[in-house]
Amino acid sequence: MSHPYFRLFSLPPRYPIHLPTLRTRYLALIKQHHPDTTTHGTPELINNAYATLKNPLQRAKYLYNKTLTQTPSPELLETAMEIRENLERGEDVHAENEKMYEDCEKRLEKAFETGEEENIEKVIVEMQFWESVRNRIKDK
Repeated sequence: MSHPYFRLFSLPPRYPIHLPTLRTRYLALIKQHHPDTTTHGTPELINNAYATLKNPLQRAKYLYNKTLTQTPSPELLETAMEIRENLERGEDVHAENEKMYEDCEKRLEKAFETGEEENIEKVIVEMQFWESVRNRIKDK
């Protein structure tokens, strides 16, 4: 399977990624292909690739490269209702949300390593929920 975003930064196509290396290579590519220094650069591609790979959820979706067909589990939907209620009451759910998001990252790393496609999709669906909570917290 081809993963041009990883090739662009000379990184192996794996879920765990060394973010400082990604950033260093991104800055070097942007400098090399800056519109002021070249007429044949592709800064938009570089920026899109960087944004995708630095975000754990987007990186997982990029690597999975399939349409998500699973729906959230009943347990996750119940948790969603509880979190919405807690947010409406003004409770701080940030720490709990970050813990759940980080747990998803660890589970994705293991699922990609073992090639468990069904589990990869399940965790991506769950992680999408935790990221939406993260965005809702930021908007408050």
